[in-house]
Amino acid sequence: MNNLLIESGFLGVILTIGIYAACLKLREKVKNSGLKLALNPLLITIAVIIALLLLFRIPYESYEPSGERITWLLTPATVCFAVPLYRQAHVLRRHGRAILVSIFMGSLASVGSIFIMAKLLGLPLAIHASLAPKSVTTPIATGIAEEMGGIVGCTVIAVILTGIIGSIFTASLKKLFHIKSDIAWGLATGTSSHAIGTSAVISESELAGAMGSLSIALAGIITVALVPILSGLY
Repeated sequence: MNNLLIESGFLGVILTIGIYAACLKLREKVKNSGLKLALNPLLITIAVIIALLLLFRIPYESYEPSGERITWLLTPATVCFAVPLYRQAHVLRRHGRAILVSIFMGSLASVGSIFIMAKLLGLPLAIHASLAPKSVTTPIATGIAEEMGGIVGCTVIAVILTGIIGSIFTASLKKLFHIKSDIAWGLATGTSSHAIGTSAVISESELAGAMGSLSIALAGIITVALVPILSGLY
């Protein structure tokens, strides 16, 4: 199996996508809302892949080419979020100013909270640069981290964890804070937990998914501008 992974990176891709698809099917069949919340497909897939690598004593280097091929799919997958955004273009035209302000403030809160935390804890600049772009999609976040001297591996972990936490708790937070507007829900989720969080809301509301899609793009642009400014003040 190890040799197969080395010779063909696509075996790991098929295995990863297969486990993720199985998790989605399992989650659809579960009726209990609490259990359904815990069955996060991405989190379970990561855990199963790690378990398989340990069980069969497969070094990560053998699986890494598969991971890189899956990463290639991130950009086209993110672009696909433009479809619901196109369908909800009239909402953007009607509430454009409020939407832009919301995304900017959300991005500022995300980057600013890391800046304050890093300052209070006395973390080195490299760690601050690694964590600051945690709420934007992986290609943008890693680009920011590389440019600012951050640790790319740390950034990837932070982005994934942020997305998973967002996708798990976004529905519960909506109920907790009595958020009735799908526009607000989508903007908050997309700005704070990028594509992973948005994928969780789009199954519940196309409008929320469209706003999350818009947030992914604009929050990425805003974060690219904010991180160097705050890093210069560090």
